[in-house]
Amino acid sequence: MPYVSQDGFDPRSPRTRAVSSSGAIAAYDEVLRVDTTGGAVTIDLVDPTGWDSRVRTVKDVGGAAATNAITLDPAPGVNLDGSTSNRTITLAYGSIRLICAGGHWYTV
Repeated sequence: MPYVSQDGFDPRSPRTRAVSSSGAIAAYDEVLRVDTTGGAVTIDLVDPTGWDSRVRTVKDVGGAAATNAITLDPAPGVNLDGSTSNRTITLAYGSIRLICAGGHWYTV
């Protein structure tokens, strides 16, 4: 039987969440499986202070990002690769991997 922690997650497996509408990334998210077949989705990149070295992956699992983009939108005062500008996934089945450091987000 696999090990499951008190919060219901197997700590040896990445914590994944299915997403089909806009919203914020959560502290426990490791992989966001984004389905944009119903429309574009914006993922709000909240202030990651205290999340140093945590890696996050945002993946287009529906294959529709070329038509309905996935936008990564940094919170006010938070940078993504040194800029407050958005990043967008526009490639079908594309993905972006992020790491948190010093209260900011960086692509890897």
